[in-house]
Amino acid sequence: MLVLLGNSMSKTLVLMLFALLVLSGFVMVNSAFAQSVPEFTMKFEAHPYDVPTTYGVDQYTGKNITIEEGYHVRNETIIFTIKNQPVSNLFYNIRYKGHFGESWTEYYSDYNYYSSSGDLVPQSSSGYTVITIPAFYPFFNGAEIDFQVQAVQYEYVQVFVSDHPLAPPPISEIGHYEDRFTLSGMSGWSSTQTMIFPLILPNVTLLLPENAVFNTSTVQLDFVVDRPVSQIEYCLDGKANVTVVGNTTLTGLARGYHNVTVYAMDEAGNTGASETIFFNVEVEDSFPVLPMALVLIAVIVALLFWLAWAY
Repeated sequence: MLVLLGNSMSKTLVLMLFALLVLSGFVMVNSAFAQSVPEFTMKFEAHPYDVPTTYGVDQYTGKNITIEEGYHVRNETIIFTIKNQPVSNLFYNIRYKGHFGESWTEYYSDYNYYSSSGDLVPQSSSGYTVITIPAFYPFFNGAEIDFQVQAVQYEYVQVFVSDHPLAPPPISEIGHYEDRFTLSGMSGWSSTQTMIFPLILPNVTLLLPENAVFNTSTVQLDFVVDRPVSQIEYCLDGKANVTVVGNTTLTGLARGYHNVTVYAMDEAGNTGASETIFFNVEVEDSFPVLPMALVLIAVIVALLFWLAWAY
């Protein structure tokens, strides 16, 4: 009987020890993953499009007017695909720096240790978490940028909050408990991945003039550029480029066909060009006053010589 009881107790102890080992294993796995650095891939995507100019009619004059100028949208993004970890309340942060620099910039805000996780990206319920960020400066024109990802874990803890924090004890000891979403651990930063961004020239959209016929020697030159640039020039009829600071007017255009192209140079020296617009001017040439005056003088002189010769 004692032998049977001893065997039963031994089995119970063995089962309890096994259960404790399994439980501690889960805790260790969970803790280990909480400290694991993320694994991720990334890619660059561009889906540019143009927003056309919208026109309307002035309600007071009845004239056709431009409501909103057209513009070009580059619509470029960087897509991070992060392998999920078997940890609850996990969030991700991203940081970047120039490949040849030392200073990192975290893309998301600092963590709030007492109330929330800031704007970190929560881990999704699927096998991977996908984060998409816009490709802003300096993410273009051949730049080499390093990226790293970090995993951050939070948990709910009960915190005592005094109802009268400025009062002395025992009044200050009167309070309540609140559940706070508090930082519980973070991984190190992942291995570095470097992305080389494509060379993207400034996009220049020429709005005016249109490919049309003009009955005036003065034509408006309107254009838009998709980002700040250091210099803008236009070329009329293949002549020397003319520097401008914005929209301008082409004046003194002779009768006949013309063409114009606008160029924009960014701070890195990359120059983008608009399409070349061809247009026709059908304005009558001004009356040649000076040549006609010379002809009239010549006629008068000839007449005087003839009269002198005749008499």
